[in-house]
Parts: sequence; C-alpha cells; structure tokens
Amino acid sequence: MKNLFRSSFVFVLVLVAVAAACTGGEEEIDTTQVFTAVDYAFQGPDTVPAGWTELRIANIGRELHHAQLVSLPDGVSAAGLLATLGAAEPDPDLLASLTFAGGPSAAAPGTATSAYAKLEVGEYLLICAIPTPQGVPHYALGMFKALTVTANPEPAEPPESDLSVNIVDFGFELSGQVEAGTHTFRVTNSGPQNHEAFLVELSRAATVDDFLAAVAPGASADASPPGNPVGGVQAIGAGDEGYFTSTFVSNRRYVLLCFVEDTESGLPHFAQGMVREFTVQ
Repeated sequence: MKNLFRSSFVFVLVLVAVAAACTGGEEEIDTTQVFTAVDYAFQGPDTVPAGWTELRIANIGRELHHAQLVSLPDGVSAAGLLATLGAAEPDPDLLASLTFAGGPSAAAPGTATSAYAKLEVGEYLLICAIPTPQGVPHYALGMFKALTVTANPEPAEPPESDLSVNIVDFGFELSGQVEAGTHTFRVTNSGPQNHEAFLVELSRAATVDDFLAAVAPGASADASPPGNPVGGVQAIGAGDEGYFTSTFVSNRRYVLLCFVEDTESGLPHFAQGMVREFTVQ
C-alpha cells in the first residue's frame, strides 16, 4: 500500500543504527535480530541461534510490512512452501504441517516493530503476507527470507511481562486495564486455530470499521488509514506464545485484531468477533 503513512527514512536508519550498537555485547547478539523491510524483500541475517529472540523489522519501504515466522517441517524447502502458497489449490496436508511461530506485526513506512519468538533448531521462512492494493500478497512478489536456526548451548529466556493477552476462538482476553506508558505483553493462544494479536492506535474520530475498510484489498492506495500499527505478535499456533512491547498514550483508543483466515469459513477472524477495542487511562 503506497503512501499509507508518513515515511521517515532517516528515523528508521537511526533505529537500525541503535539496534546495531546495542548488539555489541554477547547477550544482545544472541537475543536481538534486526531485519530491514523494503518493497518487496527482507534484508538481514541468514542464521540465528536458538532460544527466545527479539525479531525486529525496520520498514524503509513505501507500504505496510510485517514479518510472519513459519517453521518448516523436515523435507519441506522454502521454494516448496512458496509454490504451495501461490497455487490455485494449495496442498492442505503441507499447510497443516506448518508451524506459525509469531514474529513482529505490521510496521508502517518509516517505523519499526518487534516481537519475541521462541526459535527451535531447524529451518524457517520469514514472509510478508500483507496484500498490495490489488490483492497480491507481498511474498508472491519476493518478500520472503529463509532463516536457519542453529543450536545454542545457552538459549535466552523470554522477557518479563506486566500484562497478558489470551487469545480464544474468537476473541482477546486482556489481563487488566492498560495504562499510559510502556508495557510488555505475553500473548498466548488458547484456541485450536492459528491466531495473531495485531495492535492499532486509532485516530481520534475513527472507528474500527473505518480502519478495516481503509486496509482492505481494493481500497485507495492514496488514502491513509485512520490509525497506526503499534506492535503485536504475528500468527502463533494453538498452545504457543509470544511477547511484544508497546508504548501507550493516555486517552487514546487502541484495538487488537486478528486477520488470520478461518479454517472452515475462509473469513478473516476479525469478521467473527476477534476485535478488542480499549481506551488507555
């Protein structure tokens, strides 16, 4: 989506530089991995150590981008998965064998987002499934990256959290009132399907429906959605968890959304009630 948000190329470069500076110690190298998102590709490391890892994307493209982490089963290559995703009738058995392992939710142009994911030894694929205004998913245009996770004798533990989001079919359960300031959320999936927790700060006069209409395929590429993505965790499987940190402003409205498609109806989960709006005190 072009011109959805005001870009700040210099701001993202500063974010990347700060992240690089923070990886000077051994602990940071093990726990933070930075990827740059452009239209349409990811730039970043090819190999990372196992354990809880902060995956950070800095978006210097002109469209919205996220980084969905997919764990590949034995015998499945990145090329094979992409061929399946692009097929008119994707192989249901292959899709069922995939593990959606989280990752950072959408970042607007000129911004960065991050999320913590528990990486196991094996092969992964980082993809952006956000569609263009014409409805073409970004991975079909080349926005994917193979990632190898290697053994780590001292894997990192998850970050400390002060709030939690429990995901069920079909809703979000917050552990408490969200107050102004910075919070780290533990996101757990208690439902049987894959789910995500995508966080948006709504514009003052906007509704959730206004935002969804503005980002739907076919919407005008020149109109900015009435809200900004401010964090979250990409799709995780049943029983899995992830973490993210966001900063909240008092007297502003926020909403959690899930765009994952239902396994039976094919409808996005937000159309089945996976919308949780709240106001920060």
